[in-house]
Amino acid sequence: MENIVLGYKKTVGDEPSYWYGPVHGADRQFIRVVAGISLPILDRVSGATVVIGEIFNKANPLDLWAIDAAVGQWTEMENSLLQFRRDLKFDHMIVDTDQALEVLRRRRDLSYGISEIPLSSYTAPSYALTEIGRAKTAQMRSEGRLHIDEVEEALNWDPEPAHLALQAATCWLLDRPAIYATPRAPRGIGRILGLEGL
Repeated sequence: MENIVLGYKKTVGDEPSYWYGPVHGADRQFIRVVAGISLPILDRVSGATVVIGEIFNKANPLDLWAIDAAVGQWTEMENSLLQFRRDLKFDHMIVDTDQALEVLRRRRDLSYGISEIPLSSYTAPSYALTEIGRAKTAQMRSEGRLHIDEVEEALNWDPEPAHLALQAATCWLLDRPAIYATPRAPRGIGRILGLEGL
């Protein structure tokens, strides 16, 4: 698979920040880039990371692209997380369990570029790891709103953690719509004439 590096444009005025770059054969812009993560904790030998970008489009429904993915044992997971943070600049980590969240929050090396691109971490919605999460993810794929073809080979290396990571990120994005602009207080006639507060 090609090595993808995304650029990041900071917020200017009312315009939101966004990511940009060539992704799977086309130049794309993303309003959010998140990493869905399933760590090899408890009874699992391997884990997975799937980095997903949400297409920058205010008018259309959610459109998600799997930008890159890695599946493997702990050492491979550490290396891929650092590489993805550096190259793809994800700003949200969505993990499948509270134990994984605790492990990742202790990793100072993931704070690469944090002064420019903040990094937040969340546990996926509880339903994400159930049949409901699998069904919602499958529905997004069938509607053509979740594109994973370019990373499917990596995901198939160990499908269980890969699908948990994919479902964690997809369900989190579905539950939390992107914010494109900060709403301003309307300027009405009362403010102009000095009648506000009367």
